[in-house]
Amino acid sequence: MLDFVFPPLCAGCGKFDESAEGICESCQKAIETFSLPICLSCESVLQENVKCPICADKVFPLFAYGNYQPPLQEIIIQFKFRDVLGPVKLLTANLVETFASKLQHLSADCLVPVPLHPQREHRRGYNQANIIAETLSPLLELPVRANLIQRTGKRRPQARLNFASRAQNVKGAFSITQKQSEPEKILLVDDVVTTGATVTELKKVLEKARHKVVGVIALAHGV
Repeated sequence: MLDFVFPPLCAGCGKFDESAEGICESCQKAIETFSLPICLSCESVLQENVKCPICADKVFPLFAYGNYQPPLQEIIIQFKFRDVLGPVKLLTANLVETFASKLQHLSADCLVPVPLHPQREHRRGYNQANIIAETLSPLLELPVRANLIQRTGKRRPQARLNFASRAQNVKGAFSITQKQSEPEKILLVDDVVTTGATVTELKKVLEKARHKVVGVIALAHGV
């Protein structure tokens, strides 16, 4: 009866789909996935041991599952704004399978999801980055430190700004809320990373507090 009233639909194409993942087989095959991380500082593709030929020890690796284009784009929109959470488990599992050895090489201590402003999170009902981090946690055997950092001011959504304005929009937008007794090696988590302005600002704030940000995990990268 529920399936008749609320038929299970693929989050990517909207067609009827009874899979537990909420993504039909055609959409799963159509996603343009990435097999290597990139350096957010210079956009170089990173090879073995996550080393950057340009940035050297200043490498800022991004581990993204796929390109932010349909059908992955629509899947994330459904997840982010319409409470369609089913596909997250499949996407994160595939991401970890792809990057397992490289993520392990980073020797991270914890996952820190990119925080939403409290008003925006209250209106949406959840922080999508936190859901991704909680799904990744048992797969990577890393704890989630969701309360380590907060947004200090409500800013315009990054997606509505051009690339040149994004860094300025998030400048000063975050502050540390919990002081750890010991610095930690942190993997940031977000749904989509494009220019990297948000996670770069987070990295600055966390490293000013003596932590070390070793990389970023995202479901998609806009290229």
